[in-house]
Amino acid sequence: MSACPTGASYYDENQCVQVDYEKCIGCRMCINACPYNARSYHDVDQSATPYYEGYEMTPYEEMRASEHPIGVVEKCVMCKERTAQGEEPSCVKTCITKSRWFGDLDDPTSEINVMIKKLGAKPLMEDLGTKPSVYYAGLV
Repeated sequence: MSACPTGASYYDENQCVQVDYEKCIGCRMCINACPYNARSYHDVDQSATPYYEGYEMTPYEEMRASEHPIGVVEKCVMCKERTAQGEEPSCVKTCITKSRWFGDLDDPTSEINVMIKKLGAKPLMEDLGTKPSVYYAGLV
């Protein structure tokens, strides 16, 4: 986050890193600095470019593509709108293997903390001091 010259990268009230699209100038400094390779930049209108020749976007894909601004950096925001309403992020809700959990890391009795302990999950690159709050099971 400190690589951002405009302050567009910030922690929200839940300590999740967000990007303020109004402040982002698309310089991509944060992409270079992000140790998780978790940011992307759209420099063209994705709806105008099919994935493969002859396979244009479906109406649903076109609608969702319009939600991604052009010329700014994006990253997963843990479905901030959903979680603010007490819902799970979409990736957790739709995971067919039920291998994703989301919850309050500050509550030692929460399901997420029970699963972290049970699975021996660890955050990626914790030694970098970025205070990661996404945990992965099966890391060596």
